[in-house]
Amino acid sequence: MAAYNAEKYIKQAIASILQQPFEDFELLIVNDGSTDQTVAEVQSFEDPRIRLIHNASNMGLVYTRNRALEEARGEFVAVLDSDDIAVPDRLQAQHAFMQQHPEVALCSGHAALIDEEGTATGQRFIVPTDDVNMEVFFGNPFINPAAMFRTAILRELGGYRDFAPAEDFDFFLRVSEKYPVANLDQLLVYYRVHGQNTSAIKPAKIRKIETDILKDMYIRWGMPLDDRLLDLQYLLFAKNYEAMSIAEVILVMNMLRKANRESGRFPIRDFDALLFKKWYNILMIKKPGKAALSLLLGQEWSDISFVTFKQFRRVFKQTFWGLFRKKKNRPFKA
Repeated sequence: MAAYNAEKYIKQAIASILQQPFEDFELLIVNDGSTDQTVAEVQSFEDPRIRLIHNASNMGLVYTRNRALEEARGEFVAVLDSDDIAVPDRLQAQHAFMQQHPEVALCSGHAALIDEEGTATGQRFIVPTDDVNMEVFFGNPFINPAAMFRTAILRELGGYRDFAPAEDFDFFLRVSEKYPVANLDQLLVYYRVHGQNTSAIKPAKIRKIETDILKDMYIRWGMPLDDRLLDLQYLLFAKNYEAMSIAEVILVMNMLRKANRESGRFPIRDFDALLFKKWYNILMIKKPGKAALSLLLGQEWSDISFVTFKQFRRVFKQTFWGLFRKKKNRPFKA
């Protein structure tokens, strides 16, 4: 747990860990030069599992996370931000999963949003639980304060790099390139939304950082992209489909398909199936009308065996009504 001026929420975060039925852990808290009562709040707990260490001054989140990594003594590292709350069985569920799946390097899970007062907003962050390694091209598939990973692998990869406030996503990408990763299909944390969250940072800054991370990934993948294609890839990654034409979506997906075939990173059919699933979802958002069916099945990654009956029915209805509307609106000729 990295902590900087966290006096308002840190007691709730700490209590949610100390009350876990799984008890074989140390709660390592790194105070990053706080100037409020954060330290006093931590010291109000009398629990030998808490280990509080201090940076000499405010060094920032990347330094603080890496300091925690250096100090960690467990086989696994679980992250919890100082303003969030872990569900009661979080550590037990993740530890059991990691023990049962020794090939998995990293796992996370779902989060429910709470406001500044701790009241549930009714919203949730739902992470993908299938094809998680491949999902990194279509958005960050992990929630950082719900993450657990193997300490040795984090150290092997050199810890976090200077991509704050998206250093976690950069780390997740590098792990997923070398090892299987996973998400549990269950709620693990209550994620507090307030004015200091990463989501409150200017969108232009976040876009620049995440674009740099994606660019770095493509360089490692042997696929350096020109600026236009990188911008389009970011729009796809950010799920900003409204800002893309259908032709631009096809361009990016063809690039991803080609890159996978050249690199051999994922099984070809599995990756094509994921491209098809994303393509179907995007078409349902963009509603291309009478062209829906031909667009769905007319791409290089499209395979009739990927289509479910429900998908075919929805696309067929959109195509049919697109044709019907055109005929209905045609001027009458005597």
